[in-house]
Amino acid sequence: LLLAAVGNCLSASLLFALRKYRNAPGSIHARVLARTERNAEGRWRIPKVWVEIDLPEG
Repeated sequence: LLLAAVGNCLSASLLFALRKYRNAPGSIHARVLARTERNAEGRWRIPKVWVEIDLPEG
């Protein structure tokens, strides 16, 4: 759920910026990956997140 929120937030920000300058990008797709690991106390953490946003050509 956290990764979906990150992808949505970044995609929405990009769409806002593009539309602000009169661009109409159409539909965009975001791919989000994360690395999980345990900290010293054994709790899960997400130290790294990768987001790739694809814009349509044209």
